[in-house]
Amino acid sequence: MTEKKEHWEKVFATKQETEVSWYQQKPQTSINFFIENNISKDAKIIDIGGGDSYLIDNLLEMGFINLFLLDISSNAIERIKNRLGAKLEKVTFIVSDILDFQPEINFDVWHDRASFHFLTSEKDIAIYKNLVTNSVVKDGFLFLGTFSENGPLKCSGLEIAQYSEAKFERIFGSDFIKINCFEENHQTPFDTTQNFIFFSNDRKLVLSPLVDYLQNKINTNEEIRLNFICTHNSRRSHLSQIWAQTMAFHFGIKNVFCYSGGTEATAMFPKVGETLVNQGFEIQKLSQEENPVYAVKFDDNQHPIICFSKTYFDDFNPKSNFGAIMTCNNADEGCPMVFGAEARFPIKYDDPKAFDGTDLMNEKYGERSLQIASEILSFLDQFLTIWIFLAILIGVGIGYFIPNSADFINSFSSGTTNIPLAIGLILMMYPPLTKIDFSKVPKMFENPRLLTASFFITWIVGPFLMFLLATFFLKDYPEYMTGLIIIGIAPCIAMVIVWNELAEGNRKLTAGLIGINSLLQVFFFSLYAYFYLAVMLPLFGIKGLELDITISEIAKTVGIYLGIPFALAVISRFVIKKYLGDKFFNQKFLPFVSPITLIALLFTIVVMFSLKGEMIVDLPMDVVRIAIPLVIFFAIMFFLMFFVAKKIGANYRDAVALSFTASGNNFELAIAVSIGVFGINSGQAFAGVIGPLVEVPALIILVNVAFWLRKKCF
Repeated sequence: MTEKKEHWEKVFATKQETEVSWYQQKPQTSINFFIENNISKDAKIIDIGGGDSYLIDNLLEMGFINLFLLDISSNAIERIKNRLGAKLEKVTFIVSDILDFQPEINFDVWHDRASFHFLTSEKDIAIYKNLVTNSVVKDGFLFLGTFSENGPLKCSGLEIAQYSEAKFERIFGSDFIKINCFEENHQTPFDTTQNFIFFSNDRKLVLSPLVDYLQNKINTNEEIRLNFICTHNSRRSHLSQIWAQTMAFHFGIKNVFCYSGGTEATAMFPKVGETLVNQGFEIQKLSQEENPVYAVKFDDNQHPIICFSKTYFDDFNPKSNFGAIMTCNNADEGCPMVFGAEARFPIKYDDPKAFDGTDLMNEKYGERSLQIASEILSFLDQFLTIWIFLAILIGVGIGYFIPNSADFINSFSSGTTNIPLAIGLILMMYPPLTKIDFSKVPKMFENPRLLTASFFITWIVGPFLMFLLATFFLKDYPEYMTGLIIIGIAPCIAMVIVWNELAEGNRKLTAGLIGINSLLQVFFFSLYAYFYLAVMLPLFGIKGLELDITISEIAKTVGIYLGIPFALAVISRFVIKKYLGDKFFNQKFLPFVSPITLIALLFTIVVMFSLKGEMIVDLPMDVVRIAIPLVIFFAIMFFLMFFVAKKIGANYRDAVALSFTASGNNFELAIAVSIGVFGINSGQAFAGVIGPLVEVPALIILVNVAFWLRKKCF
């Protein structure tokens, strides 16, 4: 038992609740916070260091149902459990030192009136701040109550830290927007007064203004100049500059020029370069003076990024028409005006300098670099939806305004296989598959409950649900109805990889699921088609249709669309790792092939929609008729699988992989089969092509729904 824990166990074992200075029968200040900010009754609320405080009792009386209480003392936890009685089932109790706490979910409200002021070292405060930042959802709240600079110097015999509004802002201002800050006297049970300061905050959506700025520049086809600024231009600003330029190239955003500077010039700290080398960059030192010049390469065929410490107004940097991104508090506060900047964005990061010379130095520099990379990735990634819709419009436009384009594209076919479509799909799936270590895939199947649920919902519920929707909505349109039924018996084995990637799902589980679904389609697609079209339709009073689909035809289609990228991925991974090494594979090969997915995705969408562009425009109501049951299908399958997965113990990444596998469909296979059996101009083929028109925007929406559910459910 640590000395700290021993202290608090003794306090709660030897003193009654009214014998401690922090006792409040009704913590009105905290209660007011929940009322004034309209906190939802199902919000996930954690009270840090709550001990046997009466806050939990009051929140339960107010109707809150997702409460968490953390305290270092098990004696304190037992006290409140005994007091709550039957109500305790609505509270999750956690016995832990706050510095050792590793939350498994994110919280909507982080409340702390008891523990923060006991953290007196910069290291402990940094750990706490990082924990809060990573644990509170966007649009969540932080409520802190600590001793003010007019308060006591000790509490329960322990040294404490006093706080002011300025100190709060310095620690939390980069990640939270202040709602309120005020001082208040607390009357102890001993008739003494303690002055507290309370600080309430709303989690920032700091990237939104920058996204708008970039989008406006792209819309007007202007050059984008970004100058990342911190105090010494030694750590955070260089990391931001390098990652921003790299991500702009990765996403194919042209005319982006990234710079960095400081309020004063020093030198780029050597650990920054070392960290970037470990993360796959090549760095060459071009000079040896106190402020060296470095060339940083992120791609063999691109110009290097030139890095050295300089002021933000140095001649090397732009003088006007740039966006100033303030990456630290000191630079933001010390530069009320950045001359020449069109706009100013405070996107601040904790300085890894705090860990220089410590055992955590390597870890924290790597962590900060990846944090910057992930945030830059997140705001550039938001343009993907726009590009997908543009690709849809281009495809439809080609099909409509160039009527012979479909015939031209279909002239590059072999049997039922459209070669341009096959190339696009193979290239689209290849990069994500190369990132999967298939030797570890069997470990993802150690949970038979997940596999059973996935099989039942994907292969039993899914086809029957689509059958019901098709017969209900399209009974008077038998060709469209048949096309939808064919779509329903073909679970997705291609695009699901993309949706899973975007939603940050489990790649290995997805790879395993599409492998199983591919085999099941090879052996059971013909049987399913016969059962639903020749057996089930007559049972519902609809004349059955004769189909002549062989297992070899299905196996050929699956082999082309999935087998080839699988084989290429496995061979690439094995050969490159064996002969060129892991470092080359991870730092050279993967960054080279990763952008191919986006390019191939957009190409595939253009080809798909150009095939039926004329019909889409000429028959808009038919498009709507087909779209309605598809949208209902996607939504029901996604939510059903997601909540079943959560109910049986899946984490977020597994639930996402299962949900997109269940809700997506193999439109490539459905289109190929419809064309091969019913012809290129059939209603079945038209329904197959409309599928992606509906699926792409629907599943993009579900990607965002998945992130929202992660906040609410995990």
